[in-house]
Amino acid sequence: MSWAFQILPFLEQGAAHNLATTSQLTATPIGLYFCPSRRPPTQNPINNAWLMDYGAITPVPTRNEVGDATFDASVPTNQWCREGYGFWGVKNYGDNMADMATPDQLGAEYVEFQGVISRGSYFIEKGSASAQPRNLGYPKVSDKTITDGTSNTVMFAEKRINAAKYNEHKPDDDRGWSDGWDLDTIRSAACQPRPDGSDDTGVNGGYSSVLTIGAAHPGGFNAALADASVRTISYEIPAETFNLLAHRADGSVLPEIP
Repeated sequence: MSWAFQILPFLEQGAAHNLATTSQLTATPIGLYFCPSRRPPTQNPINNAWLMDYGAITPVPTRNEVGDATFDASVPTNQWCREGYGFWGVKNYGDNMADMATPDQLGAEYVEFQGVISRGSYFIEKGSASAQPRNLGYPKVSDKTITDGTSNTVMFAEKRINAAKYNEHKPDDDRGWSDGWDLDTIRSAACQPRPDGSDDTGVNGGYSSVLTIGAAHPGGFNAALADASVRTISYEIPAETFNLLAHRADGSVLPEIP
């Protein structure tokens, strides 16, 4: 279940949190999960799932972690954004090994989840009510693991959506607010934030169109930090700074945030 499902009891949405089936969840709108500047509560016209305007942010490795050469060859050119690097916990976005293997088994292919919202660690056999969960060893996040400081670490923000297709079936806006680790509810800090626009390809191509943070506001996007504060961040924020802001334990000095 998504982070948006997990926080429902704290939003006085206990009734929705107590729903028992996927069909019940997707058929339930959560008004708070839509930005009034963008659209009213909206359903996917194909599967009728109630959608979502926000995404948790998962970072890629920082300069401190991989060194100048590797970082400069990836983030400033948005290579990691185009490729969806690390989104599933592996270097290649299209590689499903992350659903089947532990970090030890993945070895050099594993990319650790370093955001405040981390991918769940438990998988069970599909369709088996008696199957026991399997702990894959993904990190558990608490205040103690946000060593960069809760006031310096962003959790989630508005997600960029094609402004011409607010009411259409799209791969990053189709399964709704309860969807787990997927494009509906998760975005990448490797991608330069930008406002909603009438394009699917994105300025950097590849997966950037479905992994980017953004909003319907012209000046910037709203983001929630781990200390429970909310601030507006300019689209002019450098990609490297945005990635540092999403990383909970890099240890770098955070530049001024526009």
